[in-house]
Amino acid sequence: MLVSLAKRPTGSQNWKWGFNINYTLSKTFNFSNDDQIPFNGAEDTVNTLFHVNNLRLEKGYAPTDERHRFVFYGQFNVPWQIKVVPSWIWASHVPMDCRVASLSARLPNIARNACGEQIPDGAALNSAITAYNALPPCLNPDKSIHTRGPCNSTQVTLVDPNLHFGDDYNAVSLRISKTINLTERQSLELISEGFNLANTANVRGFVNTNFSGFNNDITKANFNTPSQTADKFFGPGGARAFQFGLVYRF
Repeated sequence: MLVSLAKRPTGSQNWKWGFNINYTLSKTFNFSNDDQIPFNGAEDTVNTLFHVNNLRLEKGYAPTDERHRFVFYGQFNVPWQIKVVPSWIWASHVPMDCRVASLSARLPNIARNACGEQIPDGAALNSAITAYNALPPCLNPDKSIHTRGPCNSTQVTLVDPNLHFGDDYNAVSLRISKTINLTERQSLELISEGFNLANTANVRGFVNTNFSGFNNDITKANFNTPSQTADKFFGPGGARAFQFGLVYRF
């Protein structure tokens, strides 16, 4: 669902303002990951690891799924030929695939990209881990493969129950410019821009192994610690940054 509210620029010669507000509500379930962020298939074959025939286990959230996204931008013309252009982007976190390194896949008894959505915190993840650990081993005592239903191929250690999954995206940026008329046809425009003025971390990934931006192997000590941020340089979601410009018109 997309909702948009716009106000066209109105006002006097010295004072004029307008803005645009957009809100998006979305939710996506798929039987495979986004075609632009494939996980190479190995993490998706949970049925073969879990020894069941259950397509529901293959269905999960898209790795880029943002439930809510809000964007505001506007332009305010004030006296002395100054323009103020603010923008604010806020989006809810994207899901994370809770993986187990020894399985080369996610925890088999939860859906794809479940952490941060169906699995909101460490306590909920521990419930899934406990249920998985309680399954019979995949190998019988005689080393033959257990094929009678869901099975356990490795014991997984519980995580910190106080963990919270996901990080919202929040970036406020501002552009201020002033025009100086030199002649009837010539002018200078002085420009200053600030990105992510609050210097919010904005944890996000940008590679196909993990789009959430967090370390997602639940068997590692650094599980759920940030590893990447949204923008690396002069972007609205990166670290606080400023740039200045000069435009000569003739």
